[in-house]
Amino acid sequence: MAYDRYIAICNPLRYSTIMTSRCCKLLVFACWFCGFLSPVTKLILVTFLPFCGSNEIHHLFCDLSPLLHLACADTFLNVITDFVINSCIIILTSAFIALTYTKILITIILMNSAEGRRKAFSTCAAHITVVLIFFGSVAFMYVRPQTVYAPEYDQLVTINYTILTPLLNPAVYSLRNKEIKRALKKYFLR
Repeated sequence: MAYDRYIAICNPLRYSTIMTSRCCKLLVFACWFCGFLSPVTKLILVTFLPFCGSNEIHHLFCDLSPLLHLACADTFLNVITDFVINSCIIILTSAFIALTYTKILITIILMNSAEGRRKAFSTCAAHITVVLIFFGSVAFMYVRPQTVYAPEYDQLVTINYTILTPLLNPAVYSLRNKEIKRALKKYFLR
């Protein structure tokens, strides 16, 4: 979405020639491929771990951190590998989003019309809000070099990025709708 916003604001006349269905499919494929490839190394390392005792995972789904708690061997390599891979993913995607939005911000500042600046900023504000909520939660969950956290903490953060963020998406994106803004203003001014 950051790339889409970048093209729409920084190259509006070329938008339809750049953001073709082929380009969109390529972007989706790249996201899915990276999303599939990132856990493969961690999965391979987990297959070599011996597990003993309870096979009950105290989490909302089978995630790596709670799974490592069930292992009977040293999980240091798994924890470090997880930390490095997750850090790289979050840093690279955050850098890409920050770079595109920096270019967008520069373009918005250089716009002549105040109405154009307002429209361009409102186009990006919802996406930036959702990205900050999601990446903040994911960073707290996956970019930490140790696995000694209370299961309740992990579950709370997991609920934030698996339930609250998708739940807030429609609310955040609908705030761009003038009718909803009007209704909210009317409701809160009563």
